Amino acid sequence: MGSTGSGNFSDYPGNVNAVKGVTGGESGINVCSRGIRTRLEDVAISDYFQKNGNVPPVGTSVIIAFATRIVALDDKGVVIGNLPTEFNYLMRCLKEGYQYEGQVEGSSNVLL
Repeated sequence: MGSTGSGNFSDYPGNVNAVKGVTGGESGINVCSRGIRTRLEDVAISDYFQKNGNVPPVGTSVIIAFATRIVALDDKGVVIGNLPTEFNYLMRCLKEGYQYEGQVEGSSNVLL
């Protein structure tokens, strides 16, 4: 991490909540209300793959939940795969009542 100016995080541009001389602060952007689009990890060792012997097809409905990690579940609650750790912030969002649902946009049973 780096900083310029006084070294306070509140000095970063775009911080609508900044109070001059106060360290810390937030960007003013609610990350919980953003959409999510990512590749899933550990799909081949997921409950879904173990049960079905394949990856979920395109169009499969998914919800995001916490189950030892932030995961994608099918409509029966079976884990399809893990979200990358960069999405760990979603834990706070889920605790605050945010819900995330969508569908599989691409699916391949090939190592990428």
